[in-house]
Amino acid sequence: MRGQIGKLVETNSTIKENLKVWLNNNKILNDTIDLLNARIVNIGVDFTILADLESNKYDVLSKAIFNVKSYFKRTREVGEPIFLSEIRDMIRKTNGVVDIIRLKLKNKTGGIYSGVRYNIENNMSADRKNVKRT
Repeated sequence: MRGQIGKLVETNSTIKENLKVWLNNNKILNDTIDLLNARIVNIGVDFTILADLESNKYDVLSKAIFNVKSYFKRTREVGEPIFLSEIRDMIRKTNGVVDIIRLKLKNKTGGIYSGVRYNIENNMSADRKNVKRT
């Protein structure tokens, strides 16, 4: 549920109880349903690029950072995976980027970030191309 300033907030108990009553009246007899709050996981992207010698490396880096930020601006669904291939493509398509030397995701916690610790390495897909949903 979204709060007044667009931040996620926990669903209040009245809504949960109303949903529970409705689900109990409309579920199959043997079904069980648990209502849980989603966890907010903050992800950072660490990357190193090689810029074209003809380009200003700081401008190229700024554009690449802008492109990566735009990937994360879209509102995501709960449990939606993060596709490293999409992030790589956004960086590669940045004018002046010759190569991506390093690309790594990291879990950001504490301070302005959520306190949820999420092990990114343990939740990578088998082909290492995306981070699985929580």
